[in-house]
Amino acid sequence: MFYINALLFFTIANLVPISKFYETFYIYLKLDDLQNSNVTCKELLPYFNRFPFDIENHCTAALLIQYFPMQFYVFQIACYDLQFTSLCLYIRAHFVNIRGAFRTIRARCLHNMRLPSNYQIFSDSENPLLSNMMEREMKKITIHLQMIIDVCKDMEDIFCFGTLAQSLVTLFAIISCFYIMSYEPLFSPNFIAQLDYCGGVLIQLTFCCVYGNEITLNAQYVMIGIYESDWFAANTSFKKSMIMNMRRLQKPIVLTIGKFYPLTLTALIAVIRCGFSYFTVLKQTT
Repeated sequence: MFYINALLFFTIANLVPISKFYETFYIYLKLDDLQNSNVTCKELLPYFNRFPFDIENHCTAALLIQYFPMQFYVFQIACYDLQFTSLCLYIRAHFVNIRGAFRTIRARCLHNMRLPSNYQIFSDSENPLLSNMMEREMKKITIHLQMIIDVCKDMEDIFCFGTLAQSLVTLFAIISCFYIMSYEPLFSPNFIAQLDYCGGVLIQLTFCCVYGNEITLNAQYVMIGIYESDWFAANTSFKKSMIMNMRRLQKPIVLTIGKFYPLTLTALIAVIRCGFSYFTVLKQTT
């Protein structure tokens, strides 16, 4: 699934500069002689730029100088976002494994001690070896859980302002792109370029919100795994460790947008709704 999502994002990201330069290259290739036409190279260029040479005599070089850096820039952005989503999937996988480890802690201890799976005693204190093994397993899983929580905090510190920038860019892209598209003919080159750019930044934020939401959900599921650990016969120390881990997980583990809003699907919906609201207001006032 991640491979398909990554391929989709790379495709749409690379289409952003291609769609912007489509009309430019189409007109440029259609003209037999640019110097004898009414179109200047400056008018052809999709972006404003200053060049250290006369672009009217070297229009091809000017077009390539604008196109390839944009393509490389898009590639950098895609790699940054895929790195973020890969780390989110890595953390999610750890939470899934931790949940499974908590849930199967007694079954694994019984298996390691070569006891039957239906082995039942009133209290684990009647079998000190089983009790000690369960406590050791609980300690190992607790250390693993705390390590992943610390990784989430470090990841939050690294990416929180990057996700804030992505959210603001997506917000302004929705407003500006839809405003421009409202004045463009349907399926015109500029309409398609604006639609592609808006779709690219929207998918970019969608990936971040979806995988950030996965971290929050799977961290909450760990508490369910702790409760399902067949703890009824466990000793007091084991139960105290359970309560300590569950209380630690009562505070949601979230990645945030700039330290003030959770990076979840709710954030994605809020950005889209806000963008369309501002677009509507802007459209009505112009």
